[in-house]
Amino acid sequence: MRKVLFIMLACLSCMIAYADTTITDLNKPINVTAKNPVFKIVLNSNPTTGFSWFLVDFDSRFVTPLSETFIPPETATPGRGGVVVWTFKATPLALTLPTFTHVTLSYMRPWIPAEGKTQQFMIVTDR
Repeated sequence: MRKVLFIMLACLSCMIAYADTTITDLNKPINVTAKNPVFKIVLNSNPTTGFSWFLVDFDSRFVTPLSETFIPPETATPGRGGVVVWTFKATPLALTLPTFTHVTLSYMRPWIPAEGKTQQFMIVTDR
């Protein structure tokens, strides 16, 4: 299962490597440049449990959310999770000077937000 998921993420990364930056390592800062202002954050997700990823904080002066897409597993098994891909774009202001900002996502049930977990991603821009 892990090998299939890793291959799926690797293929996804290869398909979009020329257009934007894909983030799968949650502990590394996201480096964004003027040549590649679009970046994607790929996270494990299982909406069948009621949990979903929600965008809870970002600085709109520096980052614009573009989309959120759930990619189900290759084999349609009830209750099995997939990945969610969040796509963002650095704003022109963020690319004017080196900028440090963040995006915060929370994996929670919307009716019980206290049960969720929050993940913050550091974004570093450069011309």
